[in-house]
Amino acid sequence: MVVYRFVQGLGGAMMFSNSAAIITDVFPPERRGVAQGIVGISFSAGSILGLVIGGLLATINWRWVFLFNVPIGIVSVIWAYRSVYRLPAGFAKARIDWVGATLLTASLVLLLMGLMLSMMPYGGSSLGWGNPMVWILLGAGGALFVLLFVVESRIAEPMLRVKLFRIRQFTYGVVSSLFLFLAQGANVFVLSLLLQAIYLPLHGVPYADTPLWAGIYLIPSSITNAIFAPIGGKLLNRFGARVVSTLGAILLAASFELLTLLPITNFNYIWFAAVLLLMGAGSGLFQSPNLVSILSAVPPTERSAAPGLGRLCKT
Repeated sequence: MVVYRFVQGLGGAMMFSNSAAIITDVFPPERRGVAQGIVGISFSAGSILGLVIGGLLATINWRWVFLFNVPIGIVSVIWAYRSVYRLPAGFAKARIDWVGATLLTASLVLLLMGLMLSMMPYGGSSLGWGNPMVWILLGAGGALFVLLFVVESRIAEPMLRVKLFRIRQFTYGVVSSLFLFLAQGANVFVLSLLLQAIYLPLHGVPYADTPLWAGIYLIPSSITNAIFAPIGGKLLNRFGARVVSTLGAILLAASFELLTLLPITNFNYIWFAAVLLLMGAGSGLFQSPNLVSILSAVPPTERSAAPGLGRLCKT
């Protein structure tokens, strides 16, 4: 399972990074925000369908969650092969940075293993922060991550374009994305566990059905994300990326704070859904202008590498 997910991650990384770069190359500056917003609609629509269909299939057999994607993946590959345009003349083929890829993979694996081990009981504590192996893994992963940036700054064709951080607009966009998705990812993860492990069972939903209903309960966020993603792209042309993405970040922060006011076991779903609607609106307003800002700040030859750094921060 872990190996298959690793391969899936490789494909997803190549697809997401290059799709943003292709959109930036194809559309003129005044239409990039709307174009990225339309892509955001597809992501949100996929999230809505995935939450519901995935939850439904999980109640039947969890393997169907993965098998369901096979025909979709085959159609997507054929469609991409037939429709994606060829790179314009003047773009040279890049060499794979095996050293950087190895260091990045090793560092992330060690860091994630340390974090997962920290969640396991150790001694008399419910958490494993007292386990020496946790700190060994985190320390080794952190050291390799620092080494990665040192090595990448000295390679002719690095996987991570460290020099892009010299561009202020790019750096601000990537760092803001890092902090925002750090908070949003943690919230979505905790909310999913809260619904499946505590809230839904306490309200009479059988444990076998909680994945489906948790997906349904989280749909409001995806709906407003799909609505506000193109709106954020349109507002980008009028007010600029900084204003629109900042507004989105403020709405997201407000939604996170409002979640803390809800009781854990007996909240009113109407208020919970309202907070999710606000969260989706903030995410939709933030993502498209922020991505356009990042891609517009770098040279055309670096547009495939720039989203890759952004995806690393989201990860």
